Parts: sequence; structure tokens; C-alpha cells
Amino acid sequence: MDQVKGYHNLTITDIVEYEMRITKLFEELKRKDLICWGSGKHFRNITYPFLCESGLIENVKGFVDIPGTSQVILDGKEYDLIKKADLIAKANKDTVIIAAVAGYKEVMMQLGSDRRLAEIEAIPSIFLEALYEDMLLLRARKQPKDFRKNKIPVIPKIIHTFWFSGEPLPKEYEYCLKSWKKFAPDFEIKIWNLETYHAEGCKFFDQAIENKNWAFASDYARADVLYRYGGVYMDLDVEMLRPIDDLLYNDAYMSFESLSRIECGSGMGAKPGNKILREICESYENRPYLKADGSWDNSTCPVRYTQVIEQHGLVKNGGFQMVEDITIYPFEVLTGKSFDTGIIYKTPYSYTTHHHHGNWVPGSAKNAMENRYQEIQEFLKGGSEETREEDL
Repeated sequence: MDQVKGYHNLTITDIVEYEMRITKLFEELKRKDLICWGSGKHFRNITYPFLCESGLIENVKGFVDIPGTSQVILDGKEYDLIKKADLIAKANKDTVIIAAVAGYKEVMMQLGSDRRLAEIEAIPSIFLEALYEDMLLLRARKQPKDFRKNKIPVIPKIIHTFWFSGEPLPKEYEYCLKSWKKFAPDFEIKIWNLETYHAEGCKFFDQAIENKNWAFASDYARADVLYRYGGVYMDLDVEMLRPIDDLLYNDAYMSFESLSRIECGSGMGAKPGNKILREICESYENRPYLKADGSWDNSTCPVRYTQVIEQHGLVKNGGFQMVEDITIYPFEVLTGKSFDTGIIYKTPYSYTTHHHHGNWVPGSAKNAMENRYQEIQEFLKGGSEETREEDL
């Protein structure tokens, strides 16, 4: 099958190499003296928890004394504020500056514009946070070899998807559809539209459609059709890598997209009447899309689905588990593409890759995300050839 530009995935050999590189990176950082640039919102909410979980907090020696930085006390420990002049004088080959701010590019430019500061190794914390998440995802518990919940397949051979806009399908969606037909030739593929699908009184769905926010409308509809008819749901930008028949032996299944969130677009399936899917539907039916203040309720389906499934015992660790009658698979089984780094991990456990085309994401945000993916991957590969997905 011809490849659409930008739809690339790393080989299994690359996966091993990448995991080794990520592991080596964090092993080396544990032998370094870390100086944080920034102690504000991004540091408190994201970087500090990451440093604690990874054990790198023990290597933090202080914070750069920049305007807006005051006394830094973390868990009762006060950290030194280091002036730039002192940093230049004291830094050595074991010093690494961690740019712990959301606007890391400005910090990196400041460091690069000063000849003396430019000699000190500096890494944006967002790179490390993303790569650490990938490493934990790849290490998450896998399903047992040849796992099957039932002795016979119980999920109907129907693939549901939605296309509400009525516009022609983009070529990358056509490409993914070809992969479905190749690896699931005996499945019925049902592309629901506004003429064939009716939400039966769900205000959330009706208001999302009225505002042409198709993706949010389908967040409800996918759970609804699986509850009513059973089968498999996949977003149109999901590429099938091999037959998915093994998944039909589950009563229902989903996968993680991150360590803490369930992915509901990469592929999920169920036999008709799954009670947790009904609860997910009710979570939409009980809340309108248009909020009282006039804004839209754009909470994403991974957040909402996860909230419901967590009430039934989901452990947010990214690993294989059973939540009542739903089989939860690790990230690489159905999702494959890291939301944090853009790297596509294809392993022996993989059935599909979700390319996250993200039509619902504003163009500026999507471009910024793609640029960050490129920077992270170039950083990990030491500036060698790109492995990101190019803009489609």
C-alpha cells in the first residue's frame, strides 16, 4: 500500500534504540548538577512533579536569579538563587540548565545570545517531561501473550466512524480507510453522517452539530453506536497495521493514550449493551455543549471517558488491566503515536496507529505542536535526520 506523505513509523529496531537513548539521557542527568531557570506556574505544576517522580530533584542545586524569581522552598527545603555572573563562574561540564518555563524558546535564545552562558548545556524541561512519559509508557504492563477474554469472538464485525461535515474526505483519511479494507476485509465499514445518525434528544450532540464542532459531536456518538449496535469504533485517521480479529474476543476494549488518560479515538470496541458505555453517554446527555456563560464545553473525550471509567476502578498507570468487563490495553497497542513527542512507536503489540490529524485543533496550536515534536526528536537524536510526521 502506498504511503501518504508524513505517515511514517519507527521500526521495531528503532523503538529499542529510542528507548535506550531515553534511558541513557536520564541516567546521565542523574550525574549532573541541575540549575532551574524558572520557578513559576509551569515549574510548580509540571516540572516539579516530574523531577520528584524521576528522582532528578536530588540533582537540583538551585534556581537562576532572574526578575520575578523569589525565594524557592520545596517540601521544606530552601534552594539557592544563583546570579548569572555566579553561574558563569561556577558552571562546569557537569552543569545543566533546565529551562522550566512554558516559553522555553525565549530562555534558550537568551542563553544562546550570551557567549559565556551558551557554553553551559541547557535543556527545556518540556523535552524531558515528554520523553520521560514516553519511557514510562513503553515500560507499562503489557497484555499476556495470546490474551483472549472469551473463547469465541463476541464483538460484531462492524467498524463505525463518523463524517458529519459532508466535505470530501482528505487523502490521509482515504489512506487509512484502505488499510481497514486490507486488514479487515470481512468487516462492515459504516461511515455515519447527519442523514444516517440521530442522537435521539442529546442536547450536547445537537448543539455541537449546530456549531459545526463535528469532533465533539462524535465524542458522544461513538459511545452511543457501540452501546446500541456493538462493533468497533475508529477515528478516520487511524491506520490499521494488521488484522484486529483478536480484539473481538473481548467483551469491550479501549487503550491508554497516556499514563493517565483513556484513548477513545484510536480504536475501541464492545458488544451491544455495555453499561459503562451507557454511563459515558449519560455524562454527555446530562451536560449541554453550550455552557451557561455562552462558551462551549470543549472538554475532550479522553478526559470525559477516563472520568467515568475511573469510577469503576481504572488505575491510571498506562498498563494492561481489566476494568469490570472492559479490557484496557497499553498505549502502543492501538494509539502508537505519542501525544508528547510525536514519535510513532510500532511494536509487536501494535494493531493500529492513531495519527492524530487533529482537525479540531486550531491551526496555530497544531503548528506549534508539530514544531515542538520536531525539536524534541532532533534533541533526542542529537540533531540528526528528522523522524516527525511532516504536515499533511
